[in-house]
Amino acid sequence: PTSTKTNTATQTITNTFTPTNTPTDSVTATVTQTITNTVTHTSTFTPTATRTNTPTFTQTYTPTATPTNTPRIGLIVIAPGETFGPIPPGYTGTPSIEEAGRAVTITVRVVEENGFTTYPSSDLIALSSSQGAWTVLDSNKNLASGEASFYVRFMRPGLFYTMTATDLDGTYAPAASNPIPVSVTGFGNAALTDFVKDEINTAVRGQTNIHIMDITVSNPNSGGAQFVLAGITFTAGSAFNNVIGNVVITDAAGLTLSTTVWGGSNKMFAPVNLGINPMQSITVRAYFDILQSAPGGAFSASVESQGDIFLQKLDGTLIYSIPAGSPFPYLGDVINIIETDITNSFYNYPNPFKAGSGATTIQYYLGSDSKVSLKIFDLISRKVKVIVDSEQQKGGTIFRYTWDGKNDSGKVVLNGVYYCVLKLNGSEQHYTKIVVVK
Repeated sequence: PTSTKTNTATQTITNTFTPTNTPTDSVTATVTQTITNTVTHTSTFTPTATRTNTPTFTQTYTPTATPTNTPRIGLIVIAPGETFGPIPPGYTGTPSIEEAGRAVTITVRVVEENGFTTYPSSDLIALSSSQGAWTVLDSNKNLASGEASFYVRFMRPGLFYTMTATDLDGTYAPAASNPIPVSVTGFGNAALTDFVKDEINTAVRGQTNIHIMDITVSNPNSGGAQFVLAGITFTAGSAFNNVIGNVVITDAAGLTLSTTVWGGSNKMFAPVNLGINPMQSITVRAYFDILQSAPGGAFSASVESQGDIFLQKLDGTLIYSIPAGSPFPYLGDVINIIETDITNSFYNYPNPFKAGSGATTIQYYLGSDSKVSLKIFDLISRKVKVIVDSEQQKGGTIFRYTWDGKNDSGKVVLNGVYYCVLKLNGSEQHYTKIVVVK
């Protein structure tokens, strides 16, 4: 296409000139000049086509499957209230509240974790409890079938128990259950026990009524049936018993509940048959009689485990005891069987001992009634301490006295050797040497 554009401009020019024949005049001429310019613009348009290509990318992903023949194997611990399932975590539900003392079944299963199917294994599995002191555990089990049931008893209410399965062969990682609550119930099957031993140390052949220990049993439940302490099993510290003749059980007031002859076996059951009401406790005392034929030397007896304290309800339901204080076994003091003659029964222990910070026990056995004096002297026969002064004492008895290493003025004696003199009936004298150290 062609376009024409016209521009018009007006220009005024003024010229002043003086004619040559008129020197005094001047003429001014004004000339108006019009100038017209015509401008022609010619534009040529050439259309140009531009092609635009937008690429489209298509991503193709081809998965590569690598088959494997190695299954993912693990342990699962299931408590009552939970059931196995085919999806993670391999079970459903939550542990139910258990009653203290009742038998509880804990199931351990070996599973293939992709589908949580049972995977038989020959490994030996142990079960442990987060409250070990308050749990009665079953023995180890083999998982040849892929699953095993463990029977346990949670003995203390008010706690949470986590049970852990451990592969003793080391193939699988340990697995733990969810926390299992144990109820505080008025109808539970758990009793609490404790004991206190008597310090015996020595006895003579034929000695009777030696106080061994006190055993206390409590019924901690707020309601329900009465408990009955049916009896206690004692175990000798040797392969057989040749020291104890009778075992006497009394109540706390001293009333005899039973007297039982202990034969040659290393175990002996002493009946009790004493009721324990809810929220109450009873204490029984055990006494031993020493055989006339007992050999010299040391002897001990104990209540080995919870099962040795036989408890039940009136309907025959067994009650399990748990130690509320001292753990089992309940160990009685070691009894040294000494000779009945005064020469061999008169000595002190420990020897030597530390005066002022320790003490020694002086003992002797009187075969018959005697008037007794017991005094301590230094090496140059100076009297240091009077323990017994002309006292009438009964025969057939072991006497014990404690000396703390101080003289009659209350001052600690010097280190060295001292003599303890036992005088009977004003004339018969016996000596034992006491060594005092720093």
